[in-house]
Amino acid sequence: KREAVSAGPGTGACRLRGISGNHEMITGKGKEMDKRLEEIKGSLEKMRIGVDEPFRFHCTQCGDCCRNREDIILSAWDIYRMSKALGLTAEEAAGRDCEAYIGSGSRVPIIRVKPEGAGRRCPMLKNRKCAIHGAKPTVCAMFPIGRCFSFGKEDGEVKKDGLPEVEFIFVNPDCGDGARTQTVREWFGTFGIPLDDPFFGQWTQLIAHISSVIQTIEKDLHECLMGILLDVVFQFMYLQYDTHKDFMPQFERNDAVIRNTLADFMNKAGRDQPGTGGVQE
Repeated sequence: KREAVSAGPGTGACRLRGISGNHEMITGKGKEMDKRLEEIKGSLEKMRIGVDEPFRFHCTQCGDCCRNREDIILSAWDIYRMSKALGLTAEEAAGRDCEAYIGSGSRVPIIRVKPEGAGRRCPMLKNRKCAIHGAKPTVCAMFPIGRCFSFGKEDGEVKKDGLPEVEFIFVNPDCGDGARTQTVREWFGTFGIPLDDPFFGQWTQLIAHISSVIQTIEKDLHECLMGILLDVVFQFMYLQYDTHKDFMPQFERNDAVIRNTLADFMNKAGRDQPGTGGVQE
């Protein structure tokens, strides 16, 4: 089953695999994530916050935000930083504490942190603290702030890279306390996250392009060819990185490999290249 992607803890491997049991489990997670994203989308207006707008939140290191989590989605940058902090290759790091699936809406390979135990806690939570605090996933570092692009927004300002301005949202954390007040700008500065993050824009564009191509040709390609394509895309999206070298040149190289591969498969399917648009996970 080409939808099945496996990344088992302790295996040191993370790749597309045809295991029907994983197919049922991981496809289900994709549907859960789609539902959660739709809920967020429906409440976006109420959750939106400006970069210099204050919000109250103070982390008390209770660990609650690391439990009952099914939604810690990782980017290539996250896996690169985690790998470097753990002294592992990208494939080893992804295979140790993560699992992957094909987004039921986007049809894009996605890697998320695999929760553990009855409490569905993050495997990096040790003694109520993050074991990789300095290299924690970006979504964790930003919490309780999130960010997104509003594709299709009529009055959205479009930048030179063709993307709208980044929008920020405040998610009620249900943990910590309100002992500290800060702005989004100050909060991001604490964790060294740029407000205008070049990687975030390029990563979003790449995901949108992958999604558009795969959804266009999926019904026209033989299952074996589709499996090969998804495997190549998965490898170059997340795993083909050397932590001893700078990240962005490698990402830009991998971006080009993925786009060229997709173009080749579009030709095999007898299709024209589609434009990029909004994408849901």
